[in-house]
This record gives sequence, C-alpha cells and structure tokens, in this order.
Amino acid sequence: MEKISLKKTLKNDYTLIVSLCCILVGGIIFILYDKFGIIVSKRGIKSVDKDNALLLILLAALALFGLLNTLRRYIRIRGIFERGVSVTATVYGTSFIKDRGRISYRYSHEGTEYRSHLAVSRNKETQALENGKKIFVLADERNPKHSLILALYSDNVEQPPAFFYSAGQAELILAELKNQTRLPSVAIHAHKTEIPLPLTASKFGGLPYWKPGEPYPTGSDGKKLVLLAQLNMAEVPPLKDFPTAGLLQFFIGSGDDMYGADLDDPTGQKNWRVVYHESVDGSITEESVRALGIQTAKSLREGSDDETEEILLPLYDEFALSFEKTESCITPASDDRFVDAVRRAADALGLPFPEDAPSSHELFSEDTYNELYEQGTGHKIGGYPSFTQYDPRSSGDTHDMLLFQMDSDYSGSDEIMWGDMGVANFFISREALSRRDFSDILYNWDCG
Repeated sequence: MEKISLKKTLKNDYTLIVSLCCILVGGIIFILYDKFGIIVSKRGIKSVDKDNALLLILLAALALFGLLNTLRRYIRIRGIFERGVSVTATVYGTSFIKDRGRISYRYSHEGTEYRSHLAVSRNKETQALENGKKIFVLADERNPKHSLILALYSDNVEQPPAFFYSAGQAELILAELKNQTRLPSVAIHAHKTEIPLPLTASKFGGLPYWKPGEPYPTGSDGKKLVLLAQLNMAEVPPLKDFPTAGLLQFFIGSGDDMYGADLDDPTGQKNWRVVYHESVDGSITEESVRALGIQTAKSLREGSDDETEEILLPLYDEFALSFEKTESCITPASDDRFVDAVRRAADALGLPFPEDAPSSHELFSEDTYNELYEQGTGHKIGGYPSFTQYDPRSSGDTHDMLLFQMDSDYSGSDEIMWGDMGVANFFISREALSRRDFSDILYNWDCG
C-alpha cells in the first residue's frame, strides 16, 4: 500500500489548506475575542464589545466547519490510499489563479475511462504537471471516479511508462480502425443567428413548429418544455433507417440543473421529450404557435422577473444549422470498447498488443490520442457518440443507435454549454428508428 506523505499533502492539497485556515482563523480570533475582547482584521487590532454572543457563535462555527472539513478531506485521502489502485493517467488541463489551481487528468480503470480534477496549491511541483504529462494516480477501487495524483501526496517518484505504439505503428492502426469500425454519420454545424428562423427550419433553440390542435409537451411540473433542437429531415443528408422528411424535435425542461435528464430513469420522458412530425402543415404560422404560450430559451431568460425561478438551459440563443455527410470511426471519446477495437486492429496487422489491459491513452502519444479523441466530438446525427465520462448504456442495452448528439460549443459569448464542457446524447434502437417509433429513447448528458 502507498504511504501518505503529510508534508506533501499539506503542501499541495488546496481543499485541506483552506479547511486548516478556517480552524486557525476562527479559533485564534475566537480566543482573542473571548479572552481579551479584541478582534484582528485587515484594518488591524481593535477592542470590541465582549458581550456579542452572535460573533462568538460565528467564529466558533467557522472553526468547527474547518475542523469537520479537514477531517472529511483527510478521511477521503486516507481511504483512497487504503483502497486505491495505481493507474497511469494523462494531464489534459491546468489552470492557476493566484495561490491556487486545478489539474485535470484522465485515466482508465477496468475498461472504463474517467476524467477527474484536483484543486491544488500553486507551487513548483503542481505547476510542473503540464498538459500531456504522464502521471500515476491512485483510484479508489470502490468508486474509481475518486482519485489523487500520487506524486502530490506520496514520496513515490516512480515514473509512468511511455505510450506503447510508435508514430508509424499508430498510423497503421488508426487506418485499420477506420476500416473496421467506420459508420456513416452527419456532422451538424451550428451558426448563431439574430434573426428568428422559419418555423419549420432546422435549428438549435428558437420557436418550434407545432400544430395548435395537438397537446404540447410538458414536464412533470406541468410547465411547457423548451425546444432544444429541431431537425428538418428533408435538409439532412440521408442516413440508413433515418427519416428523409418531416421534423424531429427534442424538448427539455428548464427548471433544474439536469436539463430534464433523470439518471435513474434515462428513458422516461418526464421532463424531456422527442417528437416526430411525419408531415408539415404549411398553413401554421408563428402567431398561431406563440398563441399557445410557447416560449423559446431566449424569451424565457429575458422575460423572467421572478428571482426565485432559475432558467437553466444549455443554450439561450437560436442557431441555424448546416449538415455534412461524413464517416466516423470508434474513438476514445466514443465507446468503452475502444481498447478492444485497437486490439483487433493490431491483430489484423500482426502488431503487438500490451499483455496487461491498458487504458486508451497509454497506447498512443498525446498528440495522436487528442487527434483521435476530437474525431468523436461535435454535434452529429448517427455514427459514434462522445462522452466526457463513460457510456451510460449497460451491457446488452438495445439503444444501439446514436439518434442525435449536441456537444458544448464555446466561442466567446456565443455558447452551447452542457455543465462544464459536457455533451448530450439521445439513443434509440435501430428497429424502433426504422418504425419511426420515438417513444423509447435514452437521453443522457455528462461533463468533466
């Protein structure tokens, strides 16, 4: 078992440092105030009324909070050291502000890829963890999403292994991967527009097409759902089993930070809905739709004057869409089975494969990994999905087709943002898709 270095832990773990500061600040000021009737602040030392019970309670609460949080954090760290397994990880993001920072890294455990972040103090040791650096992390065997960067908490200085395949071998394997796993798909390009789009146009956000005589989709709270995306399938390049006409619509709720998703019931369309209009009535106007009380994401945000009501959506503006027919292959971002696919490609080429099951980022250089990873991201119809964490579908799940994917798309103030740079997926079975049955769909989104 790896041993904790208290010196390194107190030096590098920002959460622990802040908790200890709460103990010291709250405790010292409490004692000075209680015993001597003085307060230490940014303005210096001054005498105050010792009979202020509320101040005493606040200072004691601050110290107690620091103590409890210190114990909680230390127990978490010790638990990871007791149960942790050492795995190779790759740093993919670092940021520092004043005395603190965040290190983002990815790793795999038992075939599942994880992304994690660690709040750290700013020092030479943490700033040396640059993007692309290979590191060892301890992943909690009970909950592998919880992990620690080993070098920041232990005196262990062992270096992780380099990537397995050379640049030439990687090129051959990637070509074979494309040959074995390629699927047709349609890439979606979103363009923000200030002018409202026609009622039946393909769009992200905006006003949906709706027949006044049909009941509009509502959430479990009775409120009308908001249009996330509308795909005019006549504008989309044809894909096998997908409709070639009509409107495919995706609605979500705006009342919580889950955007209508339910992780316990990802197929229950309670606070989200997928609707397919096989034909379009050209006589329906924007005025008749607005008369139904339907609001767009933008109008909800601009029209909300209730400070207690949060309008939480991944987008607020309206985006015009263009489509591009393409092919995609399996990538580290798109499927838990990526490592097995690499194994099959290597076997077909007569190339070696590591004896111990590796994580995907141990196989290739960081540049190759990132290039391959990016191929799985973006807005799309069909093809392979992208995940920032893991595939939500269990083994044997019948939702084998990616119906639609909306990714985070950030450029200045024009943004689509799922949590912290996440991605949303809608899955359906091929059989249901061919029947135009959109009642059994799995909706999930995750973020880093």
